[in-house]
Amino acid sequence: MLLHVALYFGALSGLTTLAAFVPRMISARLWFGFPAGAVVVAATTLAAELLGGIRALEYGLGVVALLAAFATWLAMRRWSWLGAQLFAAAGLGSLAYLVYAGALTYLVARSPLYLMASSLLLLLELAALTLSMSYLFEIVDTLSRRSEPAHAADPRHLPKVAIQVPAYSEPMEVVTETLAALAKLDYPDLIVQVVDNNTPDRELWGALQAECERLGPRFQFIHL
Repeated sequence: MLLHVALYFGALSGLTTLAAFVPRMISARLWFGFPAGAVVVAATTLAAELLGGIRALEYGLGVVALLAAFATWLAMRRWSWLGAQLFAAAGLGSLAYLVYAGALTYLVARSPLYLMASSLLLLLELAALTLSMSYLFEIVDTLSRRSEPAHAADPRHLPKVAIQVPAYSEPMEVVTETLAALAKLDYPDLIVQVVDNNTPDRELWGALQAECERLGPRFQFIHL
């Protein structure tokens, strides 16, 4: 039965992936994504029943799939419903397969060598499925994330701005022209940091420091 459960959720994740390829479906809003996801679950359940499954079991798996998708959607509200259903189905399928593989390995009498090899294989499968789920998380988070509404900018909010002017042995006429242009800016909360990177000529960087002091408190001189 565990293998059947794994196959059911594997088929569900496959059909959900196909549905996600429909343009705009993966990021559809809840009012459209939930009915589409429910149709995919119903189709998977019907196909499993027609292929010889037990009706009560298939219906139960369908309910579990919807509940898992709902729980995933609640935990990741920025995802669409179809994205949450895809991740939940893949997670349930992976978990069911690991339980099936573990039962097949440890519940049947085997030789010690077989148990060691099977345990190693099970660990590798666990690592591979964990890596696959992490990749799927990134894909779903990127493709199904709903855009947040943009907030209107507050024209009264003026953040503090700092402009840095690096200098090293620059001719004074070049730096003076730059600082004069910056002094004409009328932004209210602005500072200009003139950063002299260890100019060896003390007279040169001293003149630059004096120019910053002349331009006022908005101009800060930093000698490294």
